[in-house]
Amino acid sequence: MAAEEIRFCAVMAVRLVVAEVGDEISDGELVADSTAMLNMICLQFGGEDLRTVGEVSLYAFPRADDAVQAACEMQNEMACQQEVTGRKLDLRIGLDSGDVERSGGTWIGQPLLRSTRLAALAPPGGILAASTLRSYLNRDTRKRLVPFTGSKEDMQRLGTQAYELPWGSPDKPHPAAPPPLRERERERGDDGIKRETSTMPLSRSRRVFNPSALDVDAARSQLPLPPGMSERGTIPPEPEPEPPPAPLLRPVEPRLCLIRGRRLIVVDVRSPHATIGRSNENDLQIDIETASRRHADISYSGGRFLLTDHSWNGTYVYDANGKGQLVHNDHLELPEEGYVCPGTPKVNEETSFRFRRADAAATSA
Repeated sequence: MAAEEIRFCAVMAVRLVVAEVGDEISDGELVADSTAMLNMICLQFGGEDLRTVGEVSLYAFPRADDAVQAACEMQNEMACQQEVTGRKLDLRIGLDSGDVERSGGTWIGQPLLRSTRLAALAPPGGILAASTLRSYLNRDTRKRLVPFTGSKEDMQRLGTQAYELPWGSPDKPHPAAPPPLRERERERGDDGIKRETSTMPLSRSRRVFNPSALDVDAARSQLPLPPGMSERGTIPPEPEPEPPPAPLLRPVEPRLCLIRGRRLIVVDVRSPHATIGRSNENDLQIDIETASRRHADISYSGGRFLLTDHSWNGTYVYDANGKGQLVHNDHLELPEEGYVCPGTPKVNEETSFRFRRADAAATSA
């Protein structure tokens, strides 16, 4: 069968399961909610949902750096969710790059298979990247990669070198990340000779050094003068370095995510309309008695997301704080986050769906 489309991209495989056995219903809801959150993070970094195979979701990114940033953000989000819910989520991520092709309505290719194998080899909470992706990363990210050593059979089956990406912050390091203590490393100088050097993580303080605030008299009493220099001697002050130019930012693109179970619909400038109702012809079907066949729709216009009600019973809209409003044959600008209930004030999995703004964050171009 001839390929319908071929593209070169960075591929991410995400495997998410509940690590601790609990109530099956709550586990299913937790995985569904977490999967929707991962999909929104994918959209924020310019990714696209390719397909889902069992517990593995596959995404494509136009740039390798975007895929790495999205992977780190996903792990951070899952760590925060674990602190809130108290349930341990097993998230493993594999990254690769190369040509993928669409054939028969399905995406296939070596990068999808290799990234899925990397996700299976990754430790819980780990990110593994193939060497084919490493060459497309920026210099700082490549320095963070640590060679991954697995069994001989796994490495032969993988067919390439794998690297582990530490993603934890200095105050909350990931177990796979190197400890934020003084460590020894060997650096090669311009003359080609390796020298032993000592490195320390830099402080995260943003305090600006102000020379005029120094107590010169106190400094003189504590520090000796340089050889051959008297109290009256002067040394020309070194010019202060100019601040680096501000990075170019990509414009923020307004996006609204409609989430119902594992289903995710995005309303933005490319897809500015979504319909809601009891009929299966709608983009988001809610088959309950209080909903009309074509109950309401959500549209994007001028940076705003508007809900328009066309029903007999009206539409209840709640914001993130639980404050509700009834919209009946009228328009309403949706807040940043909340719930929509067609024809009923009840908020549950059967009668409502969640919405949330997921505007792409401004990053360096």
